Amino acid sequence: MVRFKFTREQDEFREEVRTFLDDTLTSDFWVHHRQHRLPGWSPEFSQATADRGWLATSWPVEYGGLGLGAIEQSIYMEEMAYAGAPQEHHRRAVQQVGPSIMLFGTPEQKSDYLPKIASGDISFAMGLSEPNAGSDLANVETQAVRDGDDYIIRRLHH
Repeated sequence: MVRFKFTREQDEFREEVRTFLDDTLTSDFWVHHRQHRLPGWSPEFSQATADRGWLATSWPVEYGGLGLGAIEQSIYMEEMAYAGAPQEHHRRAVQQVGPSIMLFGTPEQKSDYLPKIASGDISFAMGLSEPNAGSDLANVETQAVRDGDDYIIRRLHH
């Protein structure tokens, strides 16, 4: 039988996140949020987590992250989910755009965008839409094919 146990530091991190959520997601916060924000969307909450360095928990330090591991990232995300935290303002920037820039961005893009995402200074929206796909990329029916300096959009055959 395999028994999994968190380290003392991981348990302390979980408790720190829980305390932050208890202190931040108060009844006053939720009343204001319901009156002034879209469900799940709170730039103020995103900034509060960024101020703790938590938006980019597992990102490398050179990109503005804490450089923690996948376990700490999972603890953070798990506690956010348990609390119903409004993460939509920053979620795409942190989980999709930032890692894409880390992998494929130029050095200039990395130095410009990644610290700003990690600090909560910028967020991203993604416009992914096709008539039969919407934001479901598994159903995308077109692709861009490079043709010299241009891209030609063509329909895929499924």
